[in-house]
Amino acid sequence: MSGLQHFQYHPRCSQLQLTHLCFADGLILCCKGEFLSIYLLLQAFKLFSDSSGLQANKAKSSIYCYGMSEDVVKRVLEVSGFSRSILPFQYLGVPISSKRISAAQCGVLVEKMTARIRIWSLRNLSYTSRVQLINSVLMSLHMYKAQIYILPKCELQEIAKICRSFLWSGKPFSQKPSNVAWDSTCMDKSAGGLGFRNVLLWNVANTGKYVWSLATNQANVWTKWVTSVYLKDGVWLDYQPSVAASWYWKKVYATKEKLKLHFSYAELCSMQPYFVKQVYEKLVGDKPKVHWDKMVWNRLNTSKHRFICWLAVQQRLQTTARFASMLVLLLLAYFVGKG
Repeated sequence: MSGLQHFQYHPRCSQLQLTHLCFADGLILCCKGEFLSIYLLLQAFKLFSDSSGLQANKAKSSIYCYGMSEDVVKRVLEVSGFSRSILPFQYLGVPISSKRISAAQCGVLVEKMTARIRIWSLRNLSYTSRVQLINSVLMSLHMYKAQIYILPKCELQEIAKICRSFLWSGKPFSQKPSNVAWDSTCMDKSAGGLGFRNVLLWNVANTGKYVWSLATNQANVWTKWVTSVYLKDGVWLDYQPSVAASWYWKKVYATKEKLKLHFSYAELCSMQPYFVKQVYEKLVGDKPKVHWDKMVWNRLNTSKHRFICWLAVQQRLQTTARFASMLVLLLLAYFVGKG
């Protein structure tokens, strides 16, 4: 396309001469929003289709136009045969957009979690079963979304709130106080916790892969594009974003500053490849070990007894003595058999 005299690149893609992005089952074509450039791009794609036999499904193809007159948009739609749409579009079940993820889009993940919990709440699940479901299902839903998005803090706090409520009440939302603080349950079992992931720190570790990609100058389109648009000739270690920078780019910068508190620049660059779990463990830090973890989490104990024992060693079992120490008025009736 660079050899065509009248073709013009999208303003954000001109330095890289970027015209397309290929996905597993899709293709994004981009150019400047004027008719001649769009027409030349469509003709190039038609030549590719005739040569390879890969045709575009017009029923599933859309055009996204911004900053263009309605007359030009109408001509483009007539020439292409595609329909007009607006961002975000769905890919692999998630909305793709250049803007910050909205509250409505964040709510999809919360709705999925609460829907699962409402089904589970129909059963009388033990604490151990809830722990397993949180680790294997709820945290997996968050992990999938976190690999794609930089999730807002309010969304992460809502996820933690739902998981905490399900653990102690079996419901997605509850005012019931926790027997153990959520931050404590997110610690490793050897440190007295239940081994849950701290979603706030996990989000930082996940976002850190973008920091690492720029620090090591990875050979991918994202790194090249960010370097050409934002970094230019600047040094990533000392870089500061402008006020007009996007929300996502500012979050990447904020993550870089957080990682600098735990990693030297040389340590970050020497990490090949980037391991989210390794960075997460570094962010969590070294917690003091407890002496009773082997007694609680061993194969000789049944699953139900492990959790009860875990509560007992932390003095969090809801016993009469504990309620009395909390100045809770108990109305108890003791039935004593006559000898």
